[in-house]
Amino acid sequence: MNRVTFSVVAIMLLAAATTLPFVLNAGFGQPPQGAQLSEVEASPHYRDGQFHNTLPTPGFTGQQNMLVAWWQFLTRKTENARPAQPLPLVKTDLASLSPEQDTLVWLGHSSWYMQLAGERILIDPGLSSYAPPFSFTRRRSPLSIKPSPATIRGGRKGCRRSIC
Repeated sequence: MNRVTFSVVAIMLLAAATTLPFVLNAGFGQPPQGAQLSEVEASPHYRDGQFHNTLPTPGFTGQQNMLVAWWQFLTRKTENARPAQPLPLVKTDLASLSPEQDTLVWLGHSSWYMQLAGERILIDPGLSSYAPPFSFTRRRSPLSIKPSPATIRGGRKGCRRSIC
């Protein structure tokens, strides 16, 4: 057996070995029972013996093809898509926050500042040496920051860890 054939067979066996336990599980794809059924029945979306979506989903029930469903999703006007009045913006002085208070501040896009158990943590994938969520989705940017802030140690007031 050559390498390509062996690799294809190995990948198929690995996929089967990781998928089968879920598919063959007695509860997989079955209606909820016991405590799980009670939880579903308590939902305001459960009536007449079945769960009802808040919005119609014909694109995923075989009533229309995927291209039509995507087009409608991208072009449909949605009620209440914008707030009736502007959302309040609160300027936060991060240095004045009490270190004892657990805090989460959204800085925009995917950036967050957290204070947990007296530790200050800045989360910003854009400052890492490689930001995509999966390594296979994009190539590394030739403009990446060297060294990345995640590798810089100490030197910041109030920071005890290298991730500040």
